[in-house]
Amino acid sequence: MNSIDYAPEKAVLGAVLLDPRSIFALRPLLTPEDFSDHQLAQLYQLLLDMHEAGHPIDLATVVGRTMKEPGKYPAADELAALTDAASSSAMAEAYARTVAQLAATRRLDGTLARMRKELQRYDDPSAFVRDLSSALHNATHQRSLDTTASLATALHAYEEQFHTSWKEKRGHGTRLGIDAGRDKLLFNGLHPETLCVIGARPSHGKTAMGLSIAHQWASQGRGVFIGSTESPVNALTGRLNQIAVPEAQYADAYHNPQARRQLLSLAWGDMRRLPIWMHFSREGKTIENMTWIVQNHIHQHPETELVIFDFLQNFRTSVKGLHQDKVAQINIILERIKDLQHAIKRPIILFSQLNRTDFDDEKGPMEWHFKGSGGIEQDADILIALYVRKQDQHLVAREVPLMAKVLKQRDGPTGIAWLRFVKAQTKVTGEQPVAAPSQSSLATFQGKSPWAEKEEEELF
Repeated sequence: MNSIDYAPEKAVLGAVLLDPRSIFALRPLLTPEDFSDHQLAQLYQLLLDMHEAGHPIDLATVVGRTMKEPGKYPAADELAALTDAASSSAMAEAYARTVAQLAATRRLDGTLARMRKELQRYDDPSAFVRDLSSALHNATHQRSLDTTASLATALHAYEEQFHTSWKEKRGHGTRLGIDAGRDKLLFNGLHPETLCVIGARPSHGKTAMGLSIAHQWASQGRGVFIGSTESPVNALTGRLNQIAVPEAQYADAYHNPQARRQLLSLAWGDMRRLPIWMHFSREGKTIENMTWIVQNHIHQHPETELVIFDFLQNFRTSVKGLHQDKVAQINIILERIKDLQHAIKRPIILFSQLNRTDFDDEKGPMEWHFKGSGGIEQDADILIALYVRKQDQHLVAREVPLMAKVLKQRDGPTGIAWLRFVKAQTKVTGEQPVAAPSQSSLATFQGKSPWAEKEEEELF
């Protein structure tokens, strides 16, 4: 025997022998692979099999079963001593959690040791970081250790969040900040583990929406991390610079390059104070690498409250053999993102492409228009499609009406709300235009204004 402490493993098995009903709590928490002692692992598997077959679990029966295969299980006297290792059967779940955590630590130590030995064969440091990130994820990816909570327990945890939310006058959950009126229609609020998927075709306001949300949050002192697979950091910074300029001033300077340049320069002072971090992955676009980067960032900057990924279809996974199966890739990527949310306890906004099939101009996009749909609508807590109608796409305008169609929202209504896509400023907002567009510089919207006083057909 080595110096490993087997006490928790013996205790969890002793708790089952004291009260076989405790195995119900253990099954989702513990597998035989979590045991460091081979004989104890075999015994746990035997107890699971007996429970599955409906056989009684008591010391005499278990001893009788183990004696049929000498050497595979602990000896009879060791089995009898297991009940002494457990102070109470009520502690079975606590023992199981300890065993699972120790197993995770062993896996992590083993992975680090193996990767350290393999370091010499890597010529590219970034490749090593990607493989290390994937290996660490696989080593630490365990079954959920969550348990069923009573309403009284859940309410206790909910109270503090509830009072804080109302004290900040924003209701339960955090708004996106696009526009106060339409925020109430669009979102019931982003909670710590909300996955909001927003889809659009190219040039239909996808990135502009993400940057507008980031700017609004950061302007309120809320930290935002943007993980981009499409736009380099310099490009994102330039677009944020445009968004940071007050819209009325930007509109006035639209045809005056010198005035516009001065406005953009003046905005830098305020921008330096915005808690926004950006990461661009040109080559290492694996979701495993990005999740490692995000967790490392959250560790260093816990004030970060929101994560934005742009965009889903550009990500890849390090899982082998899925290069031709795009749907399977997307499902793995979504699974990794949900794992990340569980780890960081932050809302994530994930942008996605919509396919190029024709949409009904009045109804707009549907769930099946998301590229790789299936897992997307299943995993998303909020699903929104952005769309510039065909009748507006030909407009050579500084701004166009933007349909925001809420297709799914777990805690709120669905339907259509109208936003403004200010193209020249790469900004999405729900506010009224700052001034009527002049005929010389802007095209006039056709048909009914999306910002009319009465919007009964768009209301939920």
